[in-house]
Amino acid sequence: MKTRLNLLLAPLAVAAAITCLTLPAAKADYVQTDAIVTLWAGQNLDAGTVTIGHDTSFVYVTYNTTGGWELVQTHLDVENSLEAIPQTGSGNPKPGKFAYSHSHPDGTTSYTYAVPIPYGSMLGSELALTIAAHAVVQQDNANGKVIQTQTGWADGLPFPGNNWATYVSIFIPLGG
Repeated sequence: MKTRLNLLLAPLAVAAAITCLTLPAAKADYVQTDAIVTLWAGQNLDAGTVTIGHDTSFVYVTYNTTGGWELVQTHLDVENSLEAIPQTGSGNPKPGKFAYSHSHPDGTTSYTYAVPIPYGSMLGSELALTIAAHAVVQQDNANGKVIQTQTGWADGLPFPGNNWATYVSIFIPLGG
């Protein structure tokens, strides 16, 4: 009887161990959904915000620029783990390979993605997600002439590579 019970429980223990390997370090590394984080351009220029929210079907990620910044391009990936975000072998993200991207017309200061929730990575009674939100932004002068163009990232945890790219880890309580 004991051997039979061990044979039944062994696959569950393996599945639990595999699930744990895909999660970030600790729940303390996560932010609640409906978070608003800074959109940093060129590492230290506040170009606006990235707002993350959800409903029962979608994660909504909204880029909003301020201070004369405009969106040129946005790249977004929402995955069940950091490892699922497209990266080089050394851990630098590859925004051009992200699941979502958009080129924006001149003057765009806000854009929202609605991404179906990728169910799969559980953190207790919550769904754990990793979000990489990248942008190319530009700042114009009063005459509409571009005075600078920068890459930007939503403020968060650093990717493991040798650059300043960041990602945001969130959790969504199950049931909405």
